[in-house]
Amino acid sequence: MLSDCLETFWPLCADRLVNKSEHQIRKWKNPRIAALNGFVGVVGNKPVTDLTRSDVLRYRQWWMNRVREGNVLAATVNKSIMHVSQILRIVGAAHEVPTDFVLLFSKIGLKEQGQSRPAFDAAYVQSTLLTGDALAGLNAEARLLIFAMADTGARESELIGLQPEDILLVDNIPHIWIRGRRNYTLKTITSERKIPLVGSSLHAFSQLPTGFSHYRNADTVSTTINKYLRENNLKPTENHSLYSLRHTFKDRLRDAGAPEEVIDELMGHRSRGPKYGRGHMLETKHEWLKKIAFSLLH
Repeated sequence: MLSDCLETFWPLCADRLVNKSEHQIRKWKNPRIAALNGFVGVVGNKPVTDLTRSDVLRYRQWWMNRVREGNVLAATVNKSIMHVSQILRIVGAAHEVPTDFVLLFSKIGLKEQGQSRPAFDAAYVQSTLLTGDALAGLNAEARLLIFAMADTGARESELIGLQPEDILLVDNIPHIWIRGRRNYTLKTITSERKIPLVGSSLHAFSQLPTGFSHYRNADTVSTTINKYLRENNLKPTENHSLYSLRHTFKDRLRDAGAPEEVIDELMGHRSRGPKYGRGHMLETKHEWLKKIAFSLLH
């Protein structure tokens, strides 16, 4: 039965959970649980072998109705469809189910448009978020996370996941080292990187030399900060969020004329061209970050 698929699916995907923390495992499992439950809710709890293209199209229509009503984004829908398809393909292959699940779920994704998070204007970050008392109502760690993100462009989870040995303040060039370890994995292989500390990020880690001790869950701090920004009218538009600081960081580097390869390295993105050598030295990245560093005017 469809409702039994996850019990088979988890052991088959155990390799994907190696070195993930308990929180990361929950974040990996929960969307798949929700996706399959939603699918079963639409098509019924039937044998996997009884699934038809009509079932899948009915599932797609159910999602389309929710998108039209403004209850969900197409990007979220496509992820759920992908999860259901993946579960059925892997479980089906393990049990030699003759159904072609790739064909069954082909071409049912919804068109995504205009759903990316906008960047904050750099002047707004400097004058409103980093200067004055706009963030005074936040607890110290949440406030310093904003400072850290502003001048590193790192993901919330990457900053929250730093250990004391990853924060090198006494080095010739103060920097953080974002890396995976036992029971903690990064989003991608290219996410591992060293980011020099300048401006607001250097201030943040000078205050938190051993890292974030209060928050060990990036979702919790993101929710706290985004709620605060919304309730205090600190979001220029409804689509702005804490993550927008990451886009601002990238825009500032481009405006300063930084090479795309340097930007990709600092963002933890895969470079578009072929990768040769060891990447850019810390000194090179430091020079570019000094050009865009925010100043602290308290």
